[in-house]
Amino acid sequence: MNSNPTQRLTRPVARGFTLIELLVTLAVLVIIITVGVPGFQNLTNQNRAAGTANELLTALQAARSAAVTRSRDIEICASDTTGAEDPDNISCSNSSDWSTGWVVRDPGVGETLRVRGPVRGGVAIRGPDGPVTFTNAGVVEGSTSLSRYDFDVDVNSGRAERCVDFGIGGRAEVLEGDC
Repeated sequence: MNSNPTQRLTRPVARGFTLIELLVTLAVLVIIITVGVPGFQNLTNQNRAAGTANELLTALQAARSAAVTRSRDIEICASDTTGAEDPDNISCSNSSDWSTGWVVRDPGVGETLRVRGPVRGGVAIRGPDGPVTFTNAGVVEGSTSLSRYDFDVDVNSGRAERCVDFGIGGRAEVLEGDC
């Protein structure tokens, strides 16, 4: 018998999780994943569209800038994937499919200034057929005062879209949505 009344028999404390606690935690985890994954995929597609559109915008601005600084015509065109291993062997395609990549070049001296290989990850780019040529004044050759050029950047068949839009003056911008 215990002579000290303040001393009690204590039961050892159980450590770990009960089955109910584990099931509730798993249920909450499943709900978070179910809600979060589609939103994350949409965010990824939006970022992929924005990144590709910004990369194309940068190439257009580089072509325009090179035309002004070199005082001669500079063109940007969809690349022909034949000979894609050798940057000096890449030629322009007359296709509106710019997903194959693009080339910024100086046709007067035959110099390739910038090359972008094919885009990946479900990105489709539709743009003008043939090259877009910037004159030494930084404007688009052969355009009228109402001319506009659009590049439609589309990820996973319309789930995320951007439009790279520019006019006769050569100033380009990226817009959210379809062209």
